[in-house]
Amino acid sequence: MFNVREFVEQYPIEYQAEAYPEAIIQWTRNGEIISSLSNEFCIKKNRLIILETKLEHTGTYA
Repeated sequence: MFNVREFVEQYPIEYQAEAYPEAIIQWTRNGEIISSLSNEFCIKKNRLIILETKLEHTGTYA
């Protein structure tokens, strides 16, 4: 499934999951782990925010 979006300043991606005990989530782009220390992304609980979208941010996020 492809999700094509116009480039905007910020773009949030969210997930919904239930687990007990609470799951530890790691976001990936094209199979590579996105660091929570990244300047390009903000990770908050169930949300990954691309802070300034650029063509280079194109990929498969999971």
